[in-house]
Amino acid sequence: FDTDGIVQAPLVPKDYSVLRSDYDPGNDFMFVSAKLDENGNGRVEDVEPLHIFWVDLKDPARTGRMY
Repeated sequence: FDTDGIVQAPLVPKDYSVLRSDYDPGNDFMFVSAKLDENGNGRVEDVEPLHIFWVDLKDPARTGRMY
């Protein structure tokens, strides 16, 4: 949601489970660690891949996946 309560795009795709985030104060970026729910069971499993997403906190519409 933005400051007016309007729904925005998700920061991480809906088929991921967020595990943690780290803030980079020098660049004002948030790095989000999330696991892809490959089998669609809604549970985090050790064998599922971990991906790192970035979010530009100066412009949260700018996001991407690092790896």
